[in-house]
Amino acid sequence: MPPTVTLTTGELFAGAGGLGLGFLLADHPQIRFQPLFAVDTDASALKTYNRNMRWLAEHAPHILPQVPKTLKQNVDQLNAHDVMRLLNLEPGVLDLLIGGPPCQGYSTSNRKSGVQRRVELNNMVTAFLNQIAAFQPKMFLIENVQGVRWTPPTEAMQVDTSQLSLFSDLQAAPSDVREFLSRAAKQLGYRVWHDILDAAGFQVPQHRLRFFLFGIQEDLVPEVEVSLSRYLQERRDITLISVTEAIGDLPPIENGQCWEGHQYVPSQEPYLMWLRQFMTDDVLFDHVTTKHLPEVIERYKHIPEGGNWQNIREMLTTYKDVERTHGNIYRRLVGSRPAHTVSHYRKSMTIHPTQHRGLSFREACRLQSFPDWFRFEGYSDDRQQQLANAVPPRLAAAVAWSIAAFWHDHCDLPEFQLQPLCTDQPTLFGLLEAEPSSLEVAGTSDEEMVAKTAVRRVGRRPGTFLRVERRPAPKGTYLVLRLGRGIWNALNQPRWLRIEYADNVLTLLPAERHNGLMVTVSSTRSPYIWVGRTASMFASFADGRYSTELTDGRIIVGPLL
Repeated sequence: MPPTVTLTTGELFAGAGGLGLGFLLADHPQIRFQPLFAVDTDASALKTYNRNMRWLAEHAPHILPQVPKTLKQNVDQLNAHDVMRLLNLEPGVLDLLIGGPPCQGYSTSNRKSGVQRRVELNNMVTAFLNQIAAFQPKMFLIENVQGVRWTPPTEAMQVDTSQLSLFSDLQAAPSDVREFLSRAAKQLGYRVWHDILDAAGFQVPQHRLRFFLFGIQEDLVPEVEVSLSRYLQERRDITLISVTEAIGDLPPIENGQCWEGHQYVPSQEPYLMWLRQFMTDDVLFDHVTTKHLPEVIERYKHIPEGGNWQNIREMLTTYKDVERTHGNIYRRLVGSRPAHTVSHYRKSMTIHPTQHRGLSFREACRLQSFPDWFRFEGYSDDRQQQLANAVPPRLAAAVAWSIAAFWHDHCDLPEFQLQPLCTDQPTLFGLLEAEPSSLEVAGTSDEEMVAKTAVRRVGRRPGTFLRVERRPAPKGTYLVLRLGRGIWNALNQPRWLRIEYADNVLTLLPAERHNGLMVTVSSTRSPYIWVGRTASMFASFADGRYSTELTDGRIIVGPLL
């Protein structure tokens, strides 16, 4: 059965597309993701992204029915409103904004000084937060290296308060970038969860630790603990994939040899079948190695599986300071285990477990769970750097599946079957231009979890009704007010609302900041408002008849009849 719900996504710092590819391959039974746009400043990376999205749309249209737009732009200079106009979106319509700001500043593999690591490119973290404030997505996901746990934020890390003046609580300096991200996201109106995940635990043949911060608008989950941990646990697999399982079926090649565009007999291992899904032939590409000097190959011969440069200290006569040599240099993989983190397989001179040569490009791709059909664009150095920067798609797929499962369990409101109510409602909402009277409807649901639903006709113009839904949940019944788009448009499409209740009259007022209710807008549904756990004062909404009118830029519901 195909997925029934589509969540739209946008991606910042998209790079080659590893994170976005994972969302497309999440394979949740009820929910799929549709990317609308991807932004990056690297031309070669965007060519890679475009090529593979087009390939996937052609060979697996059920996964990607429409190729997303790509934008070559610095994220800190990106005008979100221009992007939304291009895509016919409004703030708050996008379901999910994802991305991984450049991580060189936090990476332990970066050889630069601590000050340089903290300063260079770290303003991209702030740029991502500013784009969250502009797009106002229902959810977001930030990916980075684990170094955000201990790297202090720089003084330049300041969220643009001209977007939303919500950052008074950030005056006390957070201790690390992780805390800065969490606190800033909360001030933007999101509830957050974060964790460090090892790709090897999610069927990636490489140990690679990545930081993920997930946020969802707090009004969507007023009484729910925001956590992906339970869902991620369902995707974990204690059976690790070894290097040999991942690359053992590839034809042996020599130092500097290119074996590309030929037919070969692929293994039937489950991991390799996953890598080759959607392919219609057994052609192999990118199985090519960098040619090393004879003395380098001679050094390789003296390094056992799991060994590194320390096994050949006496042979490193050309190194000025052997003691400061990076521990990952000349490191040979162990065939029976997942690979260590391969940040840049050529520069670190990562060695094949049994052959005396460096890894081929396809082998490095497989160790990072990129499918065999995925091709990288650009010069050799460009392609290798794109791979080094990328998120393993299979790790991204596990996170994406968990987000889909969380949304399905807590945020996906049931669809209502509409039935006639009555035709003798009074004519209301008179400030709108009159149109021929139409029958409004009451909602009933086949879902047992929905106890009562009341919908009342409140005007002559389609889209001017207000629907009240009561939705039981583990911690109490919630009230959901679903606005007609006519009401929402008449209020100039507010992002925030404030609620007042007195003398049996409910009033909804547009607000300039998140100090009350948040309107959630969907491209397929009317705007709706989570009021939260139902208070006794709302009891009369269960099955009462009421009128609705627009007065002085506010919605007045009542007096109740």
